[in-house]
Amino acid sequence: MVHEDEAAIRLARHSAGSGIGWDEPNQGRVNLRATYDGILKVQVDQLNKINGLDNVIMSTLHNNRPVQKDQNIAGTRVIPLAVDARTLQEAEKNCSEPAPLLSVKTFHPLWVGIVATGSLQALGRISFRIILPVKICPLIPSQLWTAML
Repeated sequence: MVHEDEAAIRLARHSAGSGIGWDEPNQGRVNLRATYDGILKVQVDQLNKINGLDNVIMSTLHNNRPVQKDQNIAGTRVIPLAVDARTLQEAEKNCSEPAPLLSVKTFHPLWVGIVATGSLQALGRISFRIILPVKICPLIPSQLWTAML
């Protein structure tokens, strides 16, 4: 039998790919966090296998979601105070094979272009200075965005 704190740390360690770190166990739970801004990648089939095991839980944010550095993106624990070693080994295998369960892909710099047609902007009904920051700024570092305005 493996204690819940040790089991949770082992699951976190096997789940974490690039861009993922984890906290110390707290009452048998370990939170996983993004170590940099990017897009969260979750191997959904592997996640379903893990959650199909008895006494093991892994919860994550949705796949392909933008995440920020230090954002909590997942949590794992075993339900009883101790879990069978064979169950934990199977969960570890599902967390890491064929690829780590969780990773964060970095953003790549891209150009954004706008083609404005019609008279909406000319009539003052659309202000790109108002709309663009809402739609695009979350994906662009603030110092770059202010330089573009």
